[in-house]
Amino acid sequence: MFSFKNFLAKHKKLVVFISLSVISFFLMVITNKTASFTARKVVFSIIYPFQFTFSATGDFVKNTFNSISELKKLKEELNRSQKELEQFRKIIIDFNELNNENNNLKKLLELKQSVVYDSTAAEIIGRDPQRLCDVLIINRGSTSGIKENMPVISYSTGKKILVGKIVEVTPFASKVLSINNINFSCGALIVRNRVHCIVQGNNETPGVVKLLYIPKQYVISDQGMDFVYTSGDSVIFPQGLEIGKIIKINPSARYEVFNEGLVQISVDLSKLEYVLVLKVDVQKDNYKILELPN
Repeated sequence: MFSFKNFLAKHKKLVVFISLSVISFFLMVITNKTASFTARKVVFSIIYPFQFTFSATGDFVKNTFNSISELKKLKEELNRSQKELEQFRKIIIDFNELNNENNNLKKLLELKQSVVYDSTAAEIIGRDPQRLCDVLIINRGSTSGIKENMPVISYSTGKKILVGKIVEVTPFASKVLSINNINFSCGALIVRNRVHCIVQGNNETPGVVKLLYIPKQYVISDQGMDFVYTSGDSVIFPQGLEIGKIIKINPSARYEVFNEGLVQISVDLSKLEYVLVLKVDVQKDNYKILELPN
């Protein structure tokens, strides 16, 4: 113990120097670690926003390209679906057209079987460009036995409906003067009261014809049962062909003792595609006897 104290007394400066050196070393080590940690933290704090931005931008670009690719696939799928839809629509339209044609032909066959006169079915192949419902062209002519003044009818809801009459014939086509034409007229019968009148074409309103010589005392029924048929008072038109229904009655502008009416015809001439021509044997001289003076 004595010797250690003597050693400290003799080498006091050396011991202090060594002690200070050791303390300094430990302090340096601790300080360097703290400084290093702090430096890393500072550098990370500076770099992190940029790193986050670059990472987010990369993800955005990646997602954008993926979205564009998905949109392109969706657009291609949509275009393919639209083409398929158009094909299905065309198939449906073709089917409906074929079905309508079959129904029309079936109705014509049923009508032909129910008509006591010999008849010929015909298709409407043309119309007057200026008066679509006034003049019709059919694909049957003299080679099919068609003659002038033969009546032309349609078939709707199980009824025979007057369309018009033949006014011009060629070997393979004929012209039909429709009931709507101002030059058309025929004997008519109001079936509710058995009143005889005359139907005349009317170019003022499509689908509506005039009814002349209605007695003053005639009043339209509340039930809407004022139907008009052909009267049979003609060598041209058979009795019992439906014409239409009275929709209005006005005082006559020509005769004080009669009224005039408007009749909504029972067939839509603008949609008519097929007709029947009744082969009634009409002599031209007989027809002239029944013509009304202008």
